[in-house]
Formats: sequence, structure tokens, C-alpha cells
Amino acid sequence: MTYDPTQPTPVDVIRAMARDTANVAEEEILQDEEYIAVLEQFGASWAIGAATDTAPFYRASAELLRQVATAIEQDPSSISAPKDGSIGYGNRTQTLRDKAKAMDAKADALDAAAESDIPIVSMFSVIVPGPTW
Repeated sequence: MTYDPTQPTPVDVIRAMARDTANVAEEEILQDEEYIAVLEQFGASWAIGAATDTAPFYRASAELLRQVATAIEQDPSSISAPKDGSIGYGNRTQTLRDKAKAMDAKADALDAAAESDIPIVSMFSVIVPGPTW
């Protein structure tokens, strides 16, 4: 992993949202290559300085947050030890899924805004003979 909050790439931005920032390969929830593959699948760049306010980035973020939630859910949902108490992870996955929904909503909003900027061309044209100047 190459998580660096001082020079964040789109991968770092998503890792921060997912709290997948250990920088220790054995503790990563997803590998960098998995983040990069999903970003590319959605048409988003993963390079330093790449935009993180685009619909493709938000869609890729949502998918990756869901993948992280699923990976966490496949592990035990809580850990307990006699006299030491317990730790539960159920709320964390719900938070990740809520963030994913928010990313989907941002992407939908950007797509809708982009569609409203498309000029509407009339289906009817008037043909005027001769020069039109």
C-alpha cells in the first residue's frame, strides 16, 4: 500500500473514506491494484492530482466502499474475550454502505446536471432558399 494523506491520489481519497489506511500489506482490506482496477473500470483516473469530483470517481468510490464493507462482513462481526469485553464491527459496515449511497447520489446529481447542460435542438427546421446572411 502507498497511502499518503499529504499527496493524496484518488486511491488515497477512497482509502480514507473506507478507513483502509494501514500501510501494512497484511492489514489492507483491499490491495492498491483492486482500487486502481475499479477506478479504471468506471473511467476515473488514479494518478496524483486527478479529479475526485467527477461522476466516474463517485461511482468507483461507491463500488469500492461496498467491496470494503463486504470484505469486513466476511470476517467475524465481533471479537470478545473473557473479562476483556468485546468489539463489534456491524456499525462500520453500515457507515460504509451509507457513504456508498452518498457517492452514488453525488454521481447521479453530476450526471443530471451534465444532461441539463446539453442544448436541445428542435426537430423542426426551416429551409430558406438562397443565402441566409
